[in-house]
Amino acid sequence: MNDQQKKCFEMVYNFIHDEKLQSQNLIAFIDICFKERDSDISNVLHEVVKPYLALRRDVGGHTMQLIYLLNESITRETMSGA
Repeated sequence: MNDQQKKCFEMVYNFIHDEKLQSQNLIAFIDICFKERDSDISNVLHEVVKPYLALRRDVGGHTMQLIYLLNESITRETMSGA
């Protein structure tokens, strides 16, 4: 891979990793801040936003597994001098 490709891959890696982590953090933060479902805002956060974030977290987790494999391949390629 050339330098531009490496930079692009690194940006993708970081984005997916961060998105997965931030989605989980936001789910937990909603649970802490909106324990009671006593308003329209609370209901929407629990019924719409949390499932959306959970989906993003789960897709990010599956995607990161592939990214980790690609990263291992890139590391092997770099170490072999190819």
